[in-house]
Amino acid sequence: MKKIILLLLLAVALPTMLLAQIKPTEAQFAALKYKAQQGDPEAQYNLGYCYEKGWFVGQHYAEALEWYMKSAKQGYAVAQWNVGYYYAEGISVEQNYIEAVKWYKLAADQGDHRAMHNLAVCYEWGRGVGGPNVEKAVELYKKAAALGDIQAIYNMGVCYETGTNVPQDYYKAVEYYEKGAKLGHGASQYNLACCYYDGTGVAKDKKKAKELFKLAKKNGIEEAKAALKKIK
Repeated sequence: MKKIILLLLLAVALPTMLLAQIKPTEAQFAALKYKAQQGDPEAQYNLGYCYEKGWFVGQHYAEALEWYMKSAKQGYAVAQWNVGYYYAEGISVEQNYIEAVKWYKLAADQGDHRAMHNLAVCYEWGRGVGGPNVEKAVELYKKAAALGDIQAIYNMGVCYETGTNVPQDYYKAVEYYEKGAKLGHGASQYNLACCYYDGTGVAKDKKKAKELFKLAKKNGIEEAKAALKKIK
C-alpha cells in the first residue's frame, strides 16, 4: 500500500492562541486590552492573536506582530514562537530566517515544542543557521515529539520508515505513527494502516488496517478512500 511520505517534512506549526481558541466576549476583550496596555505579557500575546484573527478589531497582522513582540521581549515563550513564525513566513515583515531562528531558539529553550519543531525544519533545510545540520534537526524533532508535538511525531515516523537522517527502523516508525494516530493525526493513521496492511514493522492485520483507513478518511486523507475500496 502506497504511503504518504512527504506531507510534513517541510511543515511548520501554525500560531494558535495559548489560553483559548475561542472568540472572547466584548467585555473579556476590553479587559484583555487593558491588561495588555499595562504590560501583562500573556495579555499582550492574546491581544496580538485578536488582531491576527480580526476579533473586535480589523484584521491587522502588523499590529498582531507588534503585540507579539512586546510579549516576546518579556520572555513569553508562545509569543516568541509566533514572532519567529512571522519572520519565517514574512508576515507583515520582511522574511528573515536568521531572526526567525533567534526567536524559535528562545522559545525552544523554554520547552515550547512548536518552536522546537520549526527550529528543526530550519536546521534540516539550512534556513538561518548557516547550512543544513540534519543531526541537530533530528535531535530537535525527537525532543518536540517527546513533548507531544504531532507534526514532529509524524516526521520521526517518516524518517525512521524511509531512513531519512536516521537508520531505517520500521518498528520505531510504527511506534511514532501509533502515537500520532492516537492523537487523531490523519497522515499518521493512514501510514500506520499501510503498515498493518503490508506487515511493515507489525504483523499483517487487514481488519486493523481498515479501521485506521476509516479514521484517516474522516480526518481528510484522500488516499484513505482508495485504500478502503481496495481492501473491501
